[in-house]
Amino acid sequence: MAYFFHFLNISNQIYLHCQWEYNKSSVNASHISLSAYGVCPAGWSSYKTNCFFLSRENETMPDAQVMCGIIARSYGKTGRLAAVPDVGTDTFLFNLIDASQYDSYWIGANDLVEEGKFVWSGTTMKATYAKWGQDQPDNRGGTEHCTAMRGKDFPFIGFNASWTDNLCTDLNNYICEITEYSRNLTRYDLIMFVMCGIIARSYGKTGRLAAVPDAGTDTFLFNLIDASHQDSYWIGANDIVEEGKWVWESTLLQVTYTNWGKDQPNNRDGAEHCTAMRGKYFPFVGIQRTWTDDPCTDLNNYICEINQ
Repeated sequence: MAYFFHFLNISNQIYLHCQWEYNKSSVNASHISLSAYGVCPAGWSSYKTNCFFLSRENETMPDAQVMCGIIARSYGKTGRLAAVPDVGTDTFLFNLIDASQYDSYWIGANDLVEEGKFVWSGTTMKATYAKWGQDQPDNRGGTEHCTAMRGKDFPFIGFNASWTDNLCTDLNNYICEITEYSRNLTRYDLIMFVMCGIIARSYGKTGRLAAVPDAGTDTFLFNLIDASHQDSYWIGANDIVEEGKWVWESTLLQVTYTNWGKDQPNNRDGAEHCTAMRGKYFPFVGIQRTWTDDPCTDLNNYICEINQ
C-alpha cells in the first residue's frame, strides 16, 4: 500500500466557485461521478439515489435475485434486481449494458403472482414504466414471467434496446440495485473523497482516502503526520450512511479498528460524520495522536491511499 499526504486544507466550500486544475486536466464538480468516489461501492454506477451493478456471470432470475442480496450484504446494504421506474433510469442502464460485453440482463420486473401484472421483485410495486420490444411481453408457451433488458448488440432485430419476457429459468446476466448514502450530501460535500481519485489517476491508479485497519498502520501514519508538522488529516472512516456505524468510504466495510480521542466520536450538534487523525502538534490536550469525528465540511489536510 502506498500513501500520499496532501498539505492542503480542503472541504466542500473550496469547490463552490472555482475549478481545480490537476495534471493538466480540468476537473469540474458538475462532471464528477459520485459512484467513483465513495457514494457507490467500486464497480457500481450511480444514478439519482441508487447504485447499480452489472454482473459478469449469468444466472436464472431467482438465483440472480439471491446473488444481488448476497453482494449487497457485503457492503452492509439490502440489494435486489434493479427496478426501472422511468425513461431516465432505462436510458442510463441501457448505456451501461451497451458499454459492457454482454447483451442481456435480468431486471426485477415479473408477473409471477398474476399473469400480465408486472411488479418489481422484492416489492409489491407495479411496474408502471416499461420498454417492451416488438410483440412483447408475449408469455410464449404460457411460461415467460421474468424480464430481461436486451442491449443494442442483441442479435435479433426487434429486441434490441428493449425489454422482453423470458423463462425465469433462462440464464442471463443481471443488474443489481442498492440505495446510495442517505444523508443528502452534495457533490461538494464529497470533494475530499474526489481529490484522492484525481491524484491517483495521474499515476494510473485508483485512489481513496486512507483506511486504517490496524494499530500498525495507525502508528505508521501518525509518524508521517508528525514528521509533516501538520496537525490534522482526513482519513476514510465515516458514518454518513447510518449514525454510529463507521465504514471505510471506498468499500463500505465496517471500521473494526479505531483510535478515538477523549470523548470521541461525539457527533457534536448531530453534524460530525467524517474522521480526522490529529497529530502530536494538535493544540488541544487529549486529542493528540488520536482520531476525532468532524463535520465533513471542515478544512483538513488529507491522506490518500493507492495499491502498489
